[in-house]
Amino acid sequence: KLSLEVPAGILRGEIRNITNDQVALGHPLTFNFFAEKMQGVQDLELEGVFNHVVPGAAQDSARFKAHGVVIQRFEVLHQPRFPVVLSDATVDVDASAEQKDGALQGDLNANFKSVKLGADLKESAGELENILASALADVRRFTIKARLHGSLNDYGVALNSDFDELLRAAMDKQFRARVDKFAAEVRARLDAEVQEARRELDVKLGDLKGIGGVIDQRRKQADDAMQKAGQELRAAVDKARQQVEEQKQAAKEKAKQEADKLRDHLKDQLEF
Repeated sequence: KLSLEVPAGILRGEIRNITNDQVALGHPLTFNFFAEKMQGVQDLELEGVFNHVVPGAAQDSARFKAHGVVIQRFEVLHQPRFPVVLSDATVDVDASAEQKDGALQGDLNANFKSVKLGADLKESAGELENILASALADVRRFTIKARLHGSLNDYGVALNSDFDELLRAAMDKQFRARVDKFAAEVRARLDAEVQEARRELDVKLGDLKGIGGVIDQRRKQADDAMQKAGQELRAAVDKARQQVEEQKQAAKEKAKQEADKLRDHLKDQLEF
């Protein structure tokens, strides 16, 4: 049994069947370690087997598991114009590797959670860089997978991650948000212009209503004047007609009187 103290805490574990001649011992070397009171790690476990019992058929394997590994201030991309920094994250890691008959293979799964990504942009950064920085801030989790293959002297690593897909979705979200913001600003500006035009129209309509009221008043006054004039004209016509009738009657009476006088005078002359 071993106890290994490292800066982050203590590793405790056990190594079994330690020997330089596994063929004679007939058992492979095995080991396992776990973290105890390790800073920045919730759980950690390392185990493996070195099996060289059968000459020429060595088979070695190891597995590493860690849960709740805290990452702080890790520079992902060092670029003067757009430096990307992982300021905080919690990672669960599960990795395994095996070497058999000279062939090497392995797998790694790393799940990043509670991610805080950002970019230390300068004030002169452009709109696209600001959108990308906002999109990075929207990525709260991602996964990295790796496949190891080859041999100890010549191996390759194939990486796969959903980070690019998540970042693309975050970029789309940022673009949609900016389009929605622009549309809202345009709509607000148009609404303000419509409201202003409506206020001006209301004022003009109010003026027209005032003019309409004056016109109605003048029309009423004209109607009253015409009615009064009609009444006065009818009264004048009636009066004139009455005067004419009176004059006609007076003329008749006078004509009758003159006729009577003439008849009486002729009568007197004839009697003479």
